[in-house]
Amino acid sequence: MNRLKKLTMSLIIPLFLMAAGMHLPGVGSKAIAMGGAFRAVADDATALYWNPAGIGQLDKSQLYLCGHLIYNDFSFQPADTLLDIAHVMRDTENEMQKKAFYLGHLFYTTPIGKSKKLNLGLGIYSQLGVGSYWDVMKDNDLDYVTTLRFFGSDFEITTTETLPELDFTGEIGAYTANPVIEYDFSDKLSVGIGAMITYSLFEVAIPSMDSVRMEADTGLIFQRAEMDGYSFGVNAGAIYKPIPKIAFALTGKWESPLEYEGQYSADIYRFYNEYLSSFLQGGLTEGDNIDASTSLPRPLRMGMGISYLPVDQLTLSLDLSYTNWSVIDSIDLLQTESDSVLERLVLKWKNSYRIALGAEYRVKNYSFRAGVFYEPHPAVQEYQNLLLPDMNDMIAISGGIGVQFDNIELELAADCEYFPDKEIEDNWEDNQMVNIPGIYGGYVGDLSLSIIYNF
Repeated sequence: MNRLKKLTMSLIIPLFLMAAGMHLPGVGSKAIAMGGAFRAVADDATALYWNPAGIGQLDKSQLYLCGHLIYNDFSFQPADTLLDIAHVMRDTENEMQKKAFYLGHLFYTTPIGKSKKLNLGLGIYSQLGVGSYWDVMKDNDLDYVTTLRFFGSDFEITTTETLPELDFTGEIGAYTANPVIEYDFSDKLSVGIGAMITYSLFEVAIPSMDSVRMEADTGLIFQRAEMDGYSFGVNAGAIYKPIPKIAFALTGKWESPLEYEGQYSADIYRFYNEYLSSFLQGGLTEGDNIDASTSLPRPLRMGMGISYLPVDQLTLSLDLSYTNWSVIDSIDLLQTESDSVLERLVLKWKNSYRIALGAEYRVKNYSFRAGVFYEPHPAVQEYQNLLLPDMNDMIAISGGIGVQFDNIELELAADCEYFPDKEIEDNWEDNQMVNIPGIYGGYVGDLSLSIIYNF
């Protein structure tokens, strides 16, 4: 069963990585259009997300509604090394099955008192989320899984039941409620701070990596987990304007780990061999639900920015941010009653940074925006997987337009991140393959529409 152990180790990795929760490309059409170089600009209600100090720049109350479409188009061609071990995988280029994800964000800010030095706000938005839906296994009952040596002879092991149509699926969705208070200490300095309360849903369906359990249960084990959880945190920011045309910004976000609880079950697609049919009879055994939990660390995020108005119609901005993704080292799925480990995934992410440039040019009631950002990928090739197939460092271009009608503003933005094909070599630890080697490629496209009401 050693080959089976290697197979299951290589196939378990994709789905749990979703728990890390990569940040979404951005929140707010203007910020997205400017490449995320928005910390020192922060002049609409999405400042609650980007820099809480920015809401002091709003003279009126503002209601901000944003719709966000994310389109992922990724492909994966398994490496020959993987195919030699994982006989359940198709030797073809595979495309991710579900490609479109929809999100909505809502923000509200209002000044307090005649001086308007004190401002309050509430944001409800999604700052993290990953979805992955793959069909990379053979669709019919398997004519060959692995080889079992018994009584001095080798016997080919098969299955009799059709495996799940979507064999690797996983999704994490989270929404954060973010109440904020901001105070203008002077015309030059403003500071904001807010609480972050995040609720998250976590669903996965993955094969097991436990070869001992597979030998005992004599089958391929497909696990399902449905959980929800909470985390709490703080975000803060400051904006300093030494002169009216220049602004400097500092921001920071800290959150506790997402603590998930829910149900876990496992279906066993039992092995079959006609010569060993007395105990390898095939069939499907559906598992019972048991209580389970997992804890997902959230990284510390810090950033700084500068904006400059060379002329009244033009704004230029630069952002640099840092995220300590190295807190994503390993993830354990635990059985609640015994606290025993059902699955453990080693990730060893690395810390990363992001640099962004943005520009906005205003003509009468219209605004034209453009941006670009670069961000090295925090995942490492040694543990590459199918959930986050954008292995290449991220370089994105963006653009958008805004138009104002009295108290109503409409904004549209789009950006695109392209990932050229990249070949990932296999990585072995303790005689086990711990990544999913192959050729990865694809792109991510984002479209954002916002409606803003000032009153």
